This record gives sequence, structure tokens and C-alpha cells, in this order.
Amino acid sequence: MLCGGFHGKEVTQKQHDLANHHIQDVNNLLGKSFTSLTVTQYQSQIVAGTNHLLVAEANDGTKVSLKVYEPLPHTNQPTQLSEAKLL
Repeated sequence: MLCGGFHGKEVTQKQHDLANHHIQDVNNLLGKSFTSLTVTQYQSQIVAGTNHLLVAEANDGTKVSLKVYEPLPHTNQPTQLSEAKLL
């Protein structure tokens, strides 16, 4: 486990699930109506929890960048979309 900057990782089903879990938040933030996201690139950053930086392609071909914060497990807090932008 490395602390500090973002580190590239292999995309797994967990990242696809994480992006699609926040799809309504993405739609609200960007004014879109995406129905699915497919993650194509993934990086993580260990902080007091984990920042997940995801690059995804929406069902209509639009590329988006998402930053999702995952609090430490003992907090029992849900993940939060902290940023979404069109690429």
C-alpha cells in the first residue's frame, strides 16, 4: 500500500460497479442521462480512505472522468462522488 499520489491499477468489476453505483450523481452533476458506464482507466490514492480516479465511457460513447472517495471501513460511511467531468 502506497501513500501519496495516484497510482495506476488494473480495472476490475469493482471499479465498474463503483462507477455505476454513482451514475445518478454523475447525471445530476453533468446534466446527462447516462444509463451505464464502462471504466477504461483506473488510479487510486491512499489518503484517510481512498480516492478512486476513474475514466469511463458512457453508453452513448461520451468519456467522463470521476473521482470517488471511499472512507475508511471503520467509519461505516458510503462512497461519495467528489468530482465528475466530461473529457
